[in-house]
Amino acid sequence: MAEVLAVRASVGHALSLNINITWLRSNCKGLIQTIITDQRLVEFFGVISDIESLIVSSFFTFHASFISKSSNGHADSLAKISFYNRVLLLGSCPH
Repeated sequence: MAEVLAVRASVGHALSLNINITWLRSNCKGLIQTIITDQRLVEFFGVISDIESLIVSSFFTFHASFISKSSNGHADSLAKISFYNRVLLLGSCPH
């Protein structure tokens, strides 16, 4: 679910920057399949609906594709650093 929420935030952020062409790459195969097909997973339904509404109404071109974790090491490291920094900023770092 964290990945789905991160995608929703990323899509919203892209729109706030007036970006209307984007390519989402994720190592979450279920998320990518849900976005690019009519397959709906119950646990993601509301958030995926939000993402799809934003995509359809706001993006000129939107691509989504699966990328294996081994091919996505750099992005995974950056995401973990970003998450850790956000936790520190919010002051709720687990001890």
